[in-house]
Amino acid sequence: MYIPKHWARVHGDRITSLGWSDTSLADAERLARERLAKVQALRRGDTRPDDWDYYPTLPLKEEILETPPVSGVAAVITRNRAGAQVLNTDRAAFMDVDLPRPKPSAGGFLKSLFGIPRVDVQVAETVAIERARDWASTNGALLRAYRTARGLRLIRMDRLMDPTAPDTHRMFAELGTDPQYQRLCRIQKSFRARLTPKPRRVGMAESPGGHPRTDHRTREAFARWLSSYEQASRGSAVCALIGDFGPGRPAEPARRVADLHDRWTVVPNLKLA
Repeated sequence: MYIPKHWARVHGDRITSLGWSDTSLADAERLARERLAKVQALRRGDTRPDDWDYYPTLPLKEEILETPPVSGVAAVITRNRAGAQVLNTDRAAFMDVDLPRPKPSAGGFLKSLFGIPRVDVQVAETVAIERARDWASTNGALLRAYRTARGLRLIRMDRLMDPTAPDTHRMFAELGTDPQYQRLCRIQKSFRARLTPKPRRVGMAESPGGHPRTDHRTREAFARWLSSYEQASRGSAVCALIGDFGPGRPAEPARRVADLHDRWTVVPNLKLA
């Protein structure tokens, strides 16, 4: 898992370049200028694309808010592009399982008439829960399951996992993990779990500007947005605990991560967002 502490943005002629560093902002600015110079040289024809390092994906460009001490696991809380807080871990496996969204009832008759089945969300959730229960039993594992606003969240409790390993991605596939989430884990070499509501689910637009917010006006706009977002989020929770499935025994680092996650996300009797 690599989430740089410092990010810098420099501007050229209709080009913006980003740099990053774990050492200092100055070091991040140095890399940003080096990358800008390489792109400018490429545009002038002074160099070929294979003459310089190409970055197909940047490191995770999110503001680091906290690095909670969790023995046996690297854990970092960041703020994502939309403005929600996210727990990132290097080996404690989270899985998001999306379920079909409910269909509007007005079209129910026509859908039935033309042979298009209506989606029963409760049935889909029951099937996903039973699949998780059966998988944990068959594999001698321990899964913790939560209900979310659009599906399920699972945590592998009995062992730590490598986010890039084939057995991790077999587990993802067998449990019906969201394909985009699978790809994200592989690229970023980490697992992720959102800790606070999606802004749009609490009536908010996404946060203004993107990290790093380098100009004063953007920082002021973000501060106003953050105050409103925190107020709007108070009546919502991210998860509702369903329970633990399977015969496995909890690995202590995974249990600590789950406890941290639950303190943030599980608030009884609140709507899910």
